[in-house]
Amino acid sequence: MCKPNLIINAEVRRDPTVTTTLRRRFEAEMKRRFKRLRKSIHKQIVEQDGFGLKSNRGAFEFTRDGDKVGSFMDWLAAEQARDILGVRQGTSVRQAAEQSWMNIYVDSAYTRGLRQGATKLRQGGATVAPRWVDAAFRRPIHADRLGIAHTRAYTELKGITEEMDKQISRALVEGLRDGASPITIAQDIDDRVAKIGVTRARTLARTEVINAHAEATLNTYEEAGLEGVDVIAEWLTAA
Repeated sequence: MCKPNLIINAEVRRDPTVTTTLRRRFEAEMKRRFKRLRKSIHKQIVEQDGFGLKSNRGAFEFTRDGDKVGSFMDWLAAEQARDILGVRQGTSVRQAAEQSWMNIYVDSAYTRGLRQGATKLRQGGATVAPRWVDAAFRRPIHADRLGIAHTRAYTELKGITEEMDKQISRALVEGLRDGASPITIAQDIDDRVAKIGVTRARTLARTEVINAHAEATLNTYEEAGLEGVDVIAEWLTAA
């Protein structure tokens, strides 16, 4: 049996997946969600004097700094679950991944990868009916691997919020210990959200779209029974 060796786009100056617009929309939604969180943090700490540094009437005002930090982090976890992850607190990873708001972007990238794979097969002489692509999600190979992609995207985003929380907690402890003003504490926390949360979440959006597209293409070749398939998805600019 002949073993085709398909090499897709060794190195070009454009995105071979043609998912630039999709990635940008995904990134924009990430930024929007984190922007909402940043506004909520500023409102709680500065506008409402959450730690009672001026009025002694804040939502997180306790005698002990440890209790202030704990109360704020509990509030933050609820805000992140709603605004960033889009789930109820306590939702299982399996259920959260199945219902994730990110799935629309992952599914779209996967579908485009399927279509690109089918196009390559046709160019290689294979007969690929449109319904074969349209019904792909009902076949085990694609349903299973798309589910894995959903779980990966959700757990990666959750991991970003968890790492962000560690840095926020540290900044908050230091700010309260040093007697910093509400605005200074809020700015330090916002810096963590921007540098860790927003930056990594935007990278996640780009990566998951590219991964889903590449996996779908490879899975299409695998399902078609091709051997020796190499997919090189490198480009100089992916913006």
